[in-house]
Amino acid sequence: MIALLTVTLQALMTPKRIAEAKRQADRGIVGRMEGHAAMDMSVTGEGSILVRIISPKGFTAISHYFVMDWAMIWIDIALGLLIAGALAAWVPKEFWQAFFLAADPVGSKIVGPLIGPIVAIVSFVCSVGNMPLAAVLWNGGISFGGVIAFLFADLIVLPILDIYRRYYGLRIALLRLVVSYGDGRRSLYRRIDLRRRPASAGSAEGFAGGGGTRGGRIGVICRARHLPCASC
Repeated sequence: MIALLTVTLQALMTPKRIAEAKRQADRGIVGRMEGHAAMDMSVTGEGSILVRIISPKGFTAISHYFVMDWAMIWIDIALGLLIAGALAAWVPKEFWQAFFLAADPVGSKIVGPLIGPIVAIVSFVCSVGNMPLAAVLWNGGISFGGVIAFLFADLIVLPILDIYRRYYGLRIALLRLVVSYGDGRRSLYRRIDLRRRPASAGSAEGFAGGGGTRGGRIGVICRARHLPCASC
């Protein structure tokens, strides 16, 4: 998917569009974390990296990074838990099964990667907040490709698109959205075997990495994706 995005953006980002994006970036519109991002917390000086880590400056820098990371992601984590809890409690499982065509072995694998990113876009949560919601969708019957598409759509959720708009302009933001959505679907469909369907149904336990081929695969992906999103 990264290779597809690189090739497609290189083809579409003409010199005119690059100049337009640079003009927007040069306006210097700041986000809510820009003040923290401008702070220099590097620890220089003599000695090994271990010596610098345990030095007073090292402890200060580490504490600042820790606080900044939580200040950056706590809203996404809280929203992810709240939205996932609300959907799990108020939306019947039958709705998700019908929405993702869980009863159709072929249709679910076609529809899942198409709908998954759309759910991610409107969910307002980034790569650390979308995990609980992904578990709800998986338990509801979304296909393996659909939940992977949902997880990897964290770079085109509405808050990130707003960052693109502020930094590079509305046209470039929409271009990023279209290219990321299109190339992500192409990449996923090349990996989905439409002829076979896992025997076991989705479950929250399987999503977390429990038994079964389906659960084991998604568990590995989820653990790999559980990283803070530095662009939020």
